[in-house]
Amino acid sequence: MTVPKVFYGRMKAQAAFSSRNGMFLDHVPFLHGSAEKILLPGITTDGSADGVIYVLNRMIAEDFMEILLLAGNGYGVGAQRLLRGLFERLVASVYVEQEPTQAMRFIDFGVIQRRKYMNHKRELHGVDVLQSDDRRALEDEYQRIKGQFEEIYCKGCGSTKMAPSWSPLDTLAMARQVKLEGLYVDCFFEPTMQLHNTVWAFGGRVKERGESTLVFDEGPQPEVADRTIRLAHTCLVLTLDHHNDHFKLGHKALIDKLQVDLKHCWESMSPKTSPGSPTI
Repeated sequence: MTVPKVFYGRMKAQAAFSSRNGMFLDHVPFLHGSAEKILLPGITTDGSADGVIYVLNRMIAEDFMEILLLAGNGYGVGAQRLLRGLFERLVASVYVEQEPTQAMRFIDFGVIQRRKYMNHKRELHGVDVLQSDDRRALEDEYQRIKGQFEEIYCKGCGSTKMAPSWSPLDTLAMARQVKLEGLYVDCFFEPTMQLHNTVWAFGGRVKERGESTLVFDEGPQPEVADRTIRLAHTCLVLTLDHHNDHFKLGHKALIDKLQVDLKHCWESMSPKTSPGSPTI
């Protein structure tokens, strides 16, 4: 069988990204090695909060590498969409450290989500994803935990609905509590506008040609790509600092070096677009 000559990625966009961000790319091997040193070792947990923090932080490192892959190929908007999830995990991880009792609520909400998935598969596809015993066990779990997520839907009749998320705080309120609100607009609000079906997402992607002709610009988005990888880098260093501090790993010198490198990588960045150097 002849293997088709399909190339994945944009070679010209990769070369342009490397030219613009050479100092950062020189730093990536050290950043990646530091993340593995800090995040890969297993942990001995003192409770559910430790487990939630450990997994969220490890997922953030994976999110960062996915963002780098897209940004490095000029897919700035795609990278920006992934930035929302990375930031949301960082905020949740620090919040659970501050409010460890919320970890169990985070875990319990997974029952709501699994049950919803099971019902969707059955109603829309006629597929039972669980065996009967497992379905009964899931329903028992749902009945046990659903009360903590029920909200009043109608004050007149007292009917309730299920909360949309595991926490009563929205992302901005949670970010404010953990002192990360300075990154909220760039790392959450703007990416959300790109992720969802909004007119905002049209911006920069549509060009007018004449009075009545629209053309979609499918080319790379280098400015968005550069800005997004800078923000993702900032969030990753914050994550490593948080992880090292929470689990008392003793890597302060390594964290200090990562923070210095972060500043040096992006010191030429415009003050208006710089993510700054927030601390947790």
